[in-house]
Amino acid sequence: MPQFRDFLDRFRPAGAPGAAGRAAVPADRSAELAAELMPVLMLLDDADGACARTVAQAHAEAQRILAAARAEAAAQLEDAGHRADAVRAETVQHVVAAAQAEADGAVTSARLQAGEIARLAGQRIPAVAARAVDLVQALGDGDIGPSGGSADRRDNPGGPA
Repeated sequence: MPQFRDFLDRFRPAGAPGAAGRAAVPADRSAELAAELMPVLMLLDDADGACARTVAQAHAEAQRILAAARAEAAAQLEDAGHRADAVRAETVQHVVAAAQAEADGAVTSARLQAGEIARLAGQRIPAVAARAVDLVQALGDGDIGPSGGSADRRDNPGGPA
């Protein structure tokens, strides 16, 4: 390391007034500065290498974090896909169950209507059969009038035939 006095020598006036100085070889200031700065620059070389290593480590860590984030996002997307499939299947089951219940209700309603029609038919058949018999007998007797109906109209509880 340079001495403090060497440092102060830098600030001496170059051409002091007065008697001429002794004759000598001029000082090599650039060599002196290089010798003085070389240890500091060597320390900076080590720091520069450490900085490069730190940047490389940070870059590698960023790549690892990015890869982990992509893997997590892919896993979450796959999980969301499975959940969507489960929700879709559950929705299909609900829709099928609702359609089945509606179909069962329609079948029950149709059976009730068919039973009601059969009951009404059972009530009306005797009256319709009696009227048909009357019409056939009236045809045989020649009592059918111009309107096409029997001259002897009976009260039909089941309505018109």
